[in-house]
Order: sequence, then structure tokens, then C-alpha cells
Amino acid sequence: MRNWRRPWQVQRPFPLRVRLRLVVAAAMVLSMLFLFSVVTWLEFRNAHERNQERATSIATVLAQNLRGAVAFGDSVTASKILGSLNAIPGIRWAVLLDENKQLFSTYAAPASRAPTQPQMDAWLVRNNPASQAAFNKQTKSVYVTERVLVDEQPIGWLVLSLDNAAPSIAFFTRLALVLLVATIAALIASIAAVRILESVVQPILSLADTMREISKTHMYSLRLKAKRKDEIGDLHDGFNVLLEELETREHKLAAQQQRLMRLASRDEVTQLSNRHHFRQLLDEALEHADTDPFAILCLDLDRFKNVNDSLGHDVGDRVLRLVGERLRSIARVEDTMARTGGDEFSIILMEMDKEESVLPVARRILRSLQEPFEVDGLVLHIGASIGISLAPRDAQDAEQLLKNADLALYDVKAAGRNDLRFYHPLMGTRVDRRLVIERELRGALPRGELRLVYQPQVDTRANTVTGLEALLRWTHPRLGEVSPVEFIPVAEDCGLIAGIGAWVLEEACAHVQKLGSELTVAVNLSPVQVMTQDLPALVDGVLARTGLEARRLELEITESVLLNEGEATLKQLAALQRRGVSIVLDDFGTGYASMAYLLRFQFRKIKIDRSFVASLRDQGRKRAIVQAIIDMSHRMGMEVIAEGVETDSEMQILVGDGCVEAQGYLYSRPLPPDELARFLDQWRERGGGSGSVGRKAPLSIVK
Repeated sequence: MRNWRRPWQVQRPFPLRVRLRLVVAAAMVLSMLFLFSVVTWLEFRNAHERNQERATSIATVLAQNLRGAVAFGDSVTASKILGSLNAIPGIRWAVLLDENKQLFSTYAAPASRAPTQPQMDAWLVRNNPASQAAFNKQTKSVYVTERVLVDEQPIGWLVLSLDNAAPSIAFFTRLALVLLVATIAALIASIAAVRILESVVQPILSLADTMREISKTHMYSLRLKAKRKDEIGDLHDGFNVLLEELETREHKLAAQQQRLMRLASRDEVTQLSNRHHFRQLLDEALEHADTDPFAILCLDLDRFKNVNDSLGHDVGDRVLRLVGERLRSIARVEDTMARTGGDEFSIILMEMDKEESVLPVARRILRSLQEPFEVDGLVLHIGASIGISLAPRDAQDAEQLLKNADLALYDVKAAGRNDLRFYHPLMGTRVDRRLVIERELRGALPRGELRLVYQPQVDTRANTVTGLEALLRWTHPRLGEVSPVEFIPVAEDCGLIAGIGAWVLEEACAHVQKLGSELTVAVNLSPVQVMTQDLPALVDGVLARTGLEARRLELEITESVLLNEGEATLKQLAALQRRGVSIVLDDFGTGYASMAYLLRFQFRKIKIDRSFVASLRDQGRKRAIVQAIIDMSHRMGMEVIAEGVETDSEMQILVGDGCVEAQGYLYSRPLPPDELARFLDQWRERGGGSGSVGRKAPLSIVK
């Protein structure tokens, strides 16, 4: 590739200042030589002309004085007259010829010799004897021929020879003076020209130096300091304006580059590292993993999607910022906290080579995110699930290391979330099953694989069946019976729960309406449904299509719905109650139970979780909690129902404590629709007195 150079980087033989000075000097010398040559030629020509004019004047005067001597043949007088030439400098000799061109008289200056008759004859042959002046280059003399006239008739000729040496000396003297004056003038002009050129060149050189300095250092803050009012000043001012614009653009570009660098390495919402930067740091850490082991934590927020869907992305972003602040408060200087997705975070814990060293930090992170978040007066419970893999123990390349941490994270989600797991090779099987469940669940409803079973709810005082709880079941041709505990979280994660929940609601209402009795039907709602669907509109449509009365419909929600309670959630529940639909708080006493829920919303019924019922005979702390729940509910005007009742002793304790409504294997397992009709018929035939029909051996299908 050709090596291009900037114009000021091209190698030159001489700097501009030197070359301009040489040009000025050469111009001055050439001008002086030309002027000197012209003056010399003119002066030389003028000197000869003056000398010839002088000789001609002398010859004219002398010829007039010699007329009488020639006319009378007086050679003596003629010699005296010619002898007067001795007083005139520069006369070499003079010859007076008579009418026949014979020597009449001669004069010769000292150190000179007059020509003889033969020499004159030869000279006359070469020259016209008329009056004239001529210059002899060989003798460097001026010759003048003047006629001696009497009455306009020539009676003789006078020939003068003047030495040209004296005029030449004067000429060269004047020429030397001219040369000296010209040299002095040239020097003065050269100095003035150099100064003028310097005033022009120096600003240009300063401009070039500044450009060269800027090219090397990119310091656009440099400025030219010359203050001039001419075109060069305009050039400097324009260049300074250009530098100001470049400096402004450089600052903007630098700020933009810094912003791009931040965007390239930082997540804009949380100010943690982003996915790209995290991968760079992970690759760097893996280069030294053999000597500096570390741990990778993949973290998902458990209920963040519900917050985003129900409260909007602005609230979601503020929650994410709070999550980022909590993670930064836990991180050490050497650790990396990154947001790698919507509600996904990845963490590099340096110098962690064992599970025992990672576990305290991971638990601290988990506890920190379990703490409620307060946004605009809303108290939001998010929670998190964490999957952990160790390098280089679990993998030595980034892709596999992250995949292993994700497998551990999926294992946490499959087990109910809000926990942490370390990677184990067997986890791949469980993750594969979850992926299969997600894939197959998408077509389960259209294929008719989903069905409902109903568990009776009994009033122990009247020994009557008062209602049914609709429970969802999935039978897959290859997977067999898939537990709701396994597939419901998958449906919530992949966005299928809304469609499935709407189907369950309509199917349950339609079936109970067909039974033709006054039984109520309880339908469980997912937190995702409560936060994302328009429940009043959904329920109105279902009741209108099925003909079921609103008072016979009970909607069960868990405490997790109220963890992130907002005005929208409470308004939906209140609107349903105004329609006559009963809202039941399911699994009360587990999870994040809070008395504040009961103050903010008036539930019709509270359902005691089976974990409390199973331990009633222990007479321990759970028995006290159950008694407190029943007493509190009665005082607040709410009914109580216990689920998971399996023995007479459990039921007797509950009745003794004031709970008279129950469901469980003591009365019946969950029944498909065809078996449910027979169960109700048998219950009525026996008068509902003994309840022995409900004490059949329980099946393996549970809620």
C-alpha cells in the first residue's frame, strides 16, 4: 500500500524561509546585474559620443583658425596654431593637409608620433576625407576629419586623433560609483524584502508548525497568537475558528465515545456491567482460572415479570435499579456484577474455589433480594433464584460454564424458585424435562390433554357438601400424569397461564352449572392472571356464557398475589366482589403471610394450608397458629376452611377450634366429572349424616 504523507511531511531540500531568501537574493542580483549592464552600456555609449563631440568641436574651431595659414601657404603659422593643441589634454596628434592632400603641417603630443605622408595616404584611402568622427578599436582613439573651408570651398583637411583613455577612466570611475550605489541599494532592498518576506513567511511557518503539533498531539486547544489586520491575519483568525470548531467537535466526540464506552460496557438501567462486558471479563478470568479459580452465579428475579406486566416498565426499571444497588453493596472490588437480560443477572465471584466459600455470599445476595422493594409507596416482593457453577471445576470455557450455571438455575425454578443450587452433572436431565414440558404444554390444550377434577368441600355441622374446588390435571401420552406443581410454573414462565386459566374458569363454571345444584365452585387464579388480565371482564363473560350465578363462584388467590399488591390489583378484586364473586385467600400461613393483607382487603374466606392441618396432633406451635387464624378470621367476619384433612382426629380438633368447613381425603379425593356425579348422589342417598362415603381409600392424585 502506498505510504501517503501529509503535505507538510514531504521532505524538502530547504525550508521555505531559506528558499524565499534565495529567491529574493537571486532576484536582487539579477536585477542589479541587468541594471548595471544597461547603465554600463548607456554610459559607455554616452562617453564615446561626448568624446567624439569634443573632438569634433576642437577640430571645427581649429579648422577655422587654420584657414588663413592654409590660404597663404604659411606652414609656420599653421604649426603654431596646431601647437596650441598641447594645452588640450587627450590630443595625440593633428595633421593638416593642403588642397592636394599633402602634409602641410603636423602636431604630435609628447609620447606620440604624427603619421607620415604614406601613412596618411593609406588612411585617406580607407577613410572618406569628409568631415566625420570615428573610433579606432585597435588604437582605442577617436579620429576626427574636418575640412578647412574658404568661401565654402575646401582648401585643406584637418585630421585630429584624441586618446580615449581619459574618458574611459572617468567612465569606469563613474561605473564603479554606480556599482557601489547599486550594491548598497540592492542590500537595502534585500534586507527590506527579507523583512517583508519574513513577516509573510513567519505566520505561515507558525501555521505549519501548529498544524504539525496538532497532527502529533491532537491538542485542538492550541491557537495562533499573531494579531494582524491583513489577509494573513484573516488566515490566522480563520484557522483559529477552525480549531475552535474542531475542539468543540473533539469534546463532543470524546463525550460521545465515553458514552459509547459506557454503553458498550455498562447496563444503562442498573449501571452494572452488560452482557458484552461480562463476557469479556469472563474470558479474561478463564485465562487464569487454573491459578485463580472463581464462581459464576446466574440469577433470575422470580416475580419481576408480574411487576412489569401489572405496574409498567417504569416501575420495573426502578426495581432493577434497586436490585443493581443491592448487588453493588454486596460485591467486592474484584467481583463483577452484570445484568445480562431483562431480569437476568450474572455474577463473577473471584477467588472462590469451593462451594463452602461461595455459599455465604450467594445466600447474602438471596436474602438481600428477598427483602421487599418500595417504589412510590408500593411494597414489592421479588425474590430470586440463583444457579452456581465453579471454574475450573465445572468447566474451562465460557459457554459451558454459563450453561452449567443456567442448568442449576433451571433446577431451582423447577423446585419452586427463591433458592440457590450448585451445578451437578445430573441437572441436565431435569432441565431437559422442563424444556420438554414447555414444548408439549403449548399444544396440550388444543389436543385435549388438560382436564379438571373436583374435590368436595364439606360443612361438618350440617354434614353437607357445600362446594367443589376445581383442580387442573394434565395427562400426556408419553409423559403420563404431569403434576401441576411441575407444569403450572412453566405455564407462568412461558406466557401460557392466561389462556389455560381462562379455559379452566369457563370449564369449571359450565360443569358446576350442569350439576343443577346450589354448589359453589372454587377456581385457583395464578398471580400472573391477577396482574395481567382484566379479571372482571373475563369473569363477566364466563358467567354470561355458562349461566352460573356470581355468588356460586369462588376465586382463590395465594399470598404471592398480594406480595406486589398495587391499586390495580386491589381494584380488580374489589370489582369482582361487587359482582357477588367470593375472593378466598388460599394457603394462608405459608410464604410471606402478613396481617396487612387482611386489613387492606376483606376476604370472604381464608383457607388454612394443609401443612398446618397435618401437624395439629403435635399440639405445638402450628396448632397455636391454626387457633389464632380461626379466631382472627371469625372476629373479622371471614369464614375458614381447612384443606388436606385426612383423619377424624384432625377434623375433631378443627371443629373444636371453630373450623367447621373442610376438604381432604377424609371426605374424598379429587374426582373427575363422571365420578363426581356418583359421589354426590351417594352422599344424598345416605342423607349426608355419616360421611362414610368420603372415607374411601385416597388415590395418588393430589392438589
